[in-house]
Amino acid sequence: MKIKKWIWEHPGWPNFEYYLNDTIHQRLYSYAKTFNGYPGLDNMPKEEYTDLIIDIMVAEATKSSQIEGENINPMEVRSSLMKQLGINEQTKIKPSLKANGIAQLMYMVRKDFSEPLSENMILKWHEQIMLGASPYTIFNSGIFRAKEDDMQIVSGPIGSEKIHYLAPPSTKINKEMARFIHWFNDKENIQLPGPIRAAIGHLYFECLHPFEDGNGRIGRAIVEKILSQEQNMPIMFSVSTVLHERRKEYYNELSKASGYSINITDWIGWFIEVIIDSVEKSREITDFTVRKAKFWKKYSDKLNSRQIVVLKRMFKEGPKGFDGGISAKKYIAMVEISKATATRDLAQLLELGCIYKLRSAGRSTRYNLKF
Repeated sequence: MKIKKWIWEHPGWPNFEYYLNDTIHQRLYSYAKTFNGYPGLDNMPKEEYTDLIIDIMVAEATKSSQIEGENINPMEVRSSLMKQLGINEQTKIKPSLKANGIAQLMYMVRKDFSEPLSENMILKWHEQIMLGASPYTIFNSGIFRAKEDDMQIVSGPIGSEKIHYLAPPSTKINKEMARFIHWFNDKENIQLPGPIRAAIGHLYFECLHPFEDGNGRIGRAIVEKILSQEQNMPIMFSVSTVLHERRKEYYNELSKASGYSINITDWIGWFIEVIIDSVEKSREITDFTVRKAKFWKKYSDKLNSRQIVVLKRMFKEGPKGFDGGISAKKYIAMVEISKATATRDLAQLLELGCIYKLRSAGRSTRYNLKF
């Protein structure tokens, strides 16, 4: 008799069980407390606000891809998103097919977040992320897997592989996906707290593993759709950024949750923690963007074109600041001017309060943004 090892083999599948223990209650409270709107965004200039949205989408696109070992150029993703949003860009970057595909997925998920999930929607998502893939993978684009071979999640060298998970056979996928989509759109399930519904939805989809490739990226898009539906707006944070940082832990938690038990309490508690971490990290970026907008409003008409170029370059480093600060030598390299002009520009920026002096590094005086 075959030993049953996987969650979908359990007689209770897919009626997941979980307990709202103290940990989950506390994390749900922390999530609600952390997500209390985005102060300052209402008054942010449209251009700055659009940049922030694109930054979030680029982060989600690139990090979700990196989790799967796909390194996609963020600038190519940004270029593709700007084109889809109808924004004229100054740089003439030609995005790769992969960059266009993952960017299109991000755009579709946010644009249609309030729409019910459907099989057609999921298949269209899959078509996008398969752009630029190998010929075999493209052949399986936009269709559920149909091969009779086992769909295994394995690691280790050939001949000594460790099986982490065995998905349901392909003969069951159409029926299982119909059941998943019904679960997703069920009115009672929609009333669940967003983080709990997202945790269940992600695990549920990953356990099905309905495609030959791309299951992780689609599963994380499902998380974004669920959380956006709860907030009644596209989310302003990237869950994949934190999952990428904690990917070893992520895989371990998925592996533990997909064993022969339908009790997923530990998984839900862990996943809510990830969502909270995602919101907190995005808050740093959001606050930075708000302060940057106020900075430009205060100083833009007092600066010359060279100073604006340099300050914009410094702001590109984000909340962590410009590594090592800006020196006269770096200033000269950025805008190709004389040392005297660079020194004069920096002195004016210091007097205005745009920058502050760092501790001297030898004979070189360095500055960083003050805002």
